[in-house]
Amino acid sequence: MNKKLTALFIILFAGIFIFAWFHFSQPEPPIRIGYIGSLTGKFSDLGTTCRDGALMAVEEINASNGINGRKLQLVVRDDQSSSDMALTVTKQLIAQNVQAIIGPLTSASAKEILDLINDNEILTIGPVIAGDFMAKKEDFFIKMYTSTSIFGSKMGELAASDKGLKRLAIISDDDNLAYTAPIATSFEKKVNEFGGEVVESIHFNSQNNLSFSKLADEIIASNPDGLLMVTAPLATAMILQQLRLKGSNIQCFSSSWAASKELITEGGSAVEGLLLYIAFNSKSTLPSHTQFINNYKARFAKAPNYCSSFNHDAVFMLAEALKEASKGSQKKLNELIIEGSPYKGIQGEFDVDKNGDISGDLFLQTIKDGKFIIIDTP
Repeated sequence: MNKKLTALFIILFAGIFIFAWFHFSQPEPPIRIGYIGSLTGKFSDLGTTCRDGALMAVEEINASNGINGRKLQLVVRDDQSSSDMALTVTKQLIAQNVQAIIGPLTSASAKEILDLINDNEILTIGPVIAGDFMAKKEDFFIKMYTSTSIFGSKMGELAASDKGLKRLAIISDDDNLAYTAPIATSFEKKVNEFGGEVVESIHFNSQNNLSFSKLADEIIASNPDGLLMVTAPLATAMILQQLRLKGSNIQCFSSSWAASKELITEGGSAVEGLLLYIAFNSKSTLPSHTQFINNYKARFAKAPNYCSSFNHDAVFMLAEALKEASKGSQKKLNELIIEGSPYKGIQGEFDVDKNGDISGDLFLQTIKDGKFIIIDTP
């Protein structure tokens, strides 16, 4: 009887040991981060480079022991370049219990999801969201890009003061109204301050069928000596092509929304001389910037852009907050991000203010010989 009891205990303890070994030897499940990107549709050229910057950051963090031993998993959802779809995929990500969300690409989409992420208290980081409506709010949204009104004011001063232009026109895409409207408003205000006027403001919606030829005719009919374009890369390229084909050589200015490879590949010689401000120094000599470019090219066989860089920084900033949370902090992730400021980014150190806003220097650029060239630094 004792031998049977002993054998039973041995089997029982062996089973407990095997269960415990199996249970505790298994790696912890990954920390899931939601990602909303415009991977298809009219903004997909810019959207994929944004996603790739975030993806590379996740891979680099995981290769360096993750978040205190736990891997990160990027749960990617495509909003199809639509603000309505952005709301749908945000609901899906919240239902999947992601720890935080990075994205979306456009200010229109960010505005669409703002109430939802605040109601659910889920940290959301907008790497290239510039809409003024997201700024100066104590909420769950971290806005990493310089506000639209600042861009508009800088472009207005450049056009009316530096270039001495007095009759300006504006063309903007109302499909991203949360982004385009503040730029147009601040641009016109600054133009007026320097004695100029906006003689025409043309609106279209890129969700509808467009005639770029007719849009160009409207611009030319107003007889401006300068044009501000608050439009996506492809629309900017097509409008400029039509203007040049029709013999117009007016000086054109653009928001950074158009700053992508697609602008150059689709616009060709028509986009040469376009002026725009970007919150990114493509000629930075910082080792972190050089390494990022080299790593990105090795990983994706193409060059990164400002959007890739901001998304990469967003993931690393979030990782710092997740590390603090893993140590038992009872604070919310948005509070940890604000408290963890400043951060080391690809282009140097950056600060997050008490409202979760980040603002960087603006670099004046143009397109020359098929490349973006910096012509003025802060």
